[in-house]
This record gives sequence, structure tokens and C-alpha cells, in this order.
Amino acid sequence: PTGPGHCVVVAPPSDTTTGAADGGNGGSYERTALFSWGRARNQKFEGRSVVSERACKHLRNLQSLINEGDDNGATTTTPVVLFVVNRSDCESVRACQEKCPVFAEVLAEVVHAGVRELAVRVRWTEEGECFFDGVVPVKV
Repeated sequence: PTGPGHCVVVAPPSDTTTGAADGGNGGSYERTALFSWGRARNQKFEGRSVVSERACKHLRNLQSLINEGDDNGATTTTPVVLFVVNRSDCESVRACQEKCPVFAEVLAEVVHAGVRELAVRVRWTEEGECFFDGVVPVKV
């Protein structure tokens, strides 16, 4: 697919010392899932245009749970943001800085503050069945 709003992955320029067209990473290519995806349409988070105001709010809500504990002060929660990668050809997931830099910033902030990040990949059969296909890294 091509057209307005479609994310195109462009190979990095050749490494001048090795001649590698992959920027010197040994010739490997890794497809990465992106979130959030779309266009900023009349949504604002902390005064800035975003693709998904709700996604940014969810991250801040998770951050607010970090220091919650029981009556004795023991921490009882571990907030986790979970990404479900709906493509079996993706080896990782990252915030789509190109489409929503605010979400990317907020994700990095909450992870740094202590929110855990997790991504799982699912695989679909031709019959429409969905199966767990592994844990993939979240690149923050």
C-alpha cells in the first residue's frame, strides 16, 4: 500500500567504511511494528496535537499507579503497557515518532519512571484463528 499517511521504510544510506547498504548492521533487516499510527485530527494531549489522545492518557494513568501500595506501604502494582503485534513478520515494536512524537515522548517518560513495557506477537491462520506467536522487544 502507498499513499498519504502510509509509512514507508527507507533503507539507510550505504556505510562508507564497509559499503553495506544497511548502515553497517551486518546485512540484517528487521520489520518493526509501529504505534500509534494515523493522523493527528483535532486531538490534543497536554496542548499538543496527537494521533491518539486516549493512548497518551492511558500511559499517564499507568504512570500514576507506580507508587500505589497497600496500607503498610508495600507496592502492590506493577503497571504494564501491552502492545499486541498483529503481524507475524514483525520482530519488534516501537512508538511511531514520525506520526506522533508526543506519544513517543510520553512512552519513553513513563517507561523511564517505572512502567513496564511488553509486546506479544500473534499469528493468524487462513481460517481466521489467532495464536500467540511469541514475545517481541519494545524499542523505547
